[in-house]
Amino acid sequence: MTKHSGQVGLEHLVYAILHEDGITYDPPKLLSPAIEAKITPKTNSETQYADDKPVETATTLGEIDVELQTQDVPLQSQSDLLGHAIDEKGVLVENGKDNAPYVAVGFKSKKGDNSYRYVWLLKGKFQEIEEDYKTKEDKVSFATPTLKGTFVTRDDDNWKFTADENNGMDSDVKDKWFDKVYEPNIDTTPLTATTTPEKGATGVAAGSSVSFVFNKAVNQYTVNDSSVFLLKADGTSVDSTIVISTDAKTVSLTPKNALEAGNYVAIATKAIKSDNGATLANNIAIDFTV
Repeated sequence: MTKHSGQVGLEHLVYAILHEDGITYDPPKLLSPAIEAKITPKTNSETQYADDKPVETATTLGEIDVELQTQDVPLQSQSDLLGHAIDEKGVLVENGKDNAPYVAVGFKSKKGDNSYRYVWLLKGKFQEIEEDYKTKEDKVSFATPTLKGTFVTRDDDNWKFTADENNGMDSDVKDKWFDKVYEPNIDTTPLTATTTPEKGATGVAAGSSVSFVFNKAVNQYTVNDSSVFLLKADGTSVDSTIVISTDAKTVSLTPKNALEAGNYVAIATKAIKSDNGATLANNIAIDFTV
């Protein structure tokens, strides 16, 4: 029998108020036992036509509709999520000028294989809660509130973090998922490179290779004869073999034939990226003389 790993549960629903800096939060608070969460991203697509046919499509993320069905929404949570006040006697005061703050929402969901998926939605506002009161009947009928909100991308363009505990999720991250809104550990160091020969070198041997040594591993799929190449002084391309080192930090151009005496320029472009998407600040061009 096939074992499916779809979502079969929802637990530990929390929220955290986003600060005015647009990136930091208050400590998370538990909302209420959760029943259902529905997340509906909206996308906007535009297609460019040329020569009577579509030639390019661009898609951008729009608003994200979120619906949370819970067992209850305590008054303190309503105050936090909707911008209402609670007076000194414990009464929730709802004013027409109240402004709901931006918040993050986190939860975990059990999958069919009994592992958990962990989620943070990063920036959204909730609407006033629809309430349904009715008299007691012969049979039990539970009234469960639904929180409806609109989420958007945060100032850094992130809108959601998701991790599966059985698919590479760090155990420390899992243990602390609800302690604070998760922030990814992404290396933002820009891509840089040193070269052999150095820029302006003279007397370079005719059988030499040209090497770009990067400060971090590059994505091999971004390295090709359009992103790194060797030219004669007149702009003529020199037929070369591209070799990437085993650690993916060195990219070498080896001419297929010995270089003739003269001036050359080797170029590595900003199309080359690291594994995490870092690029060169500018194209690198080194001139040398054989």
